[in-house]
Amino acid sequence: MAVVLTLKWPGYTREQYDQLLELADWENEPARNGIFHVVWWEGDTMAIVDVWESQEDWQSFFDERLSPHFEAVGATGQPDAQFHEVHRYFNTQADHAPA
Repeated sequence: MAVVLTLKWPGYTREQYDQLLELADWENEPARNGIFHVVWWEGDTMAIVDVWESQEDWQSFFDERLSPHFEAVGATGQPDAQFHEVHRYFNTQADHAPA
């Protein structure tokens, strides 16, 4: 069952995020069963909303592709991460792609 991950991580900077993105290379090699990702900052707190096929898929991505690089990017502290079961999702842009 698909899940939504909401995550807030105080003190995690844009520079750390961009460096982790480069090290994990998830734009060129997308996460298996990751559906959607958006990130923004509220003051000094990074906020993320993800949609995944399952919580286990996210955990595998976290364990295999993200956490090995936390020391290199200087990540400290722990995020507040919560999962919620998805009732329904759709991409409003899917039917509007250029021909």
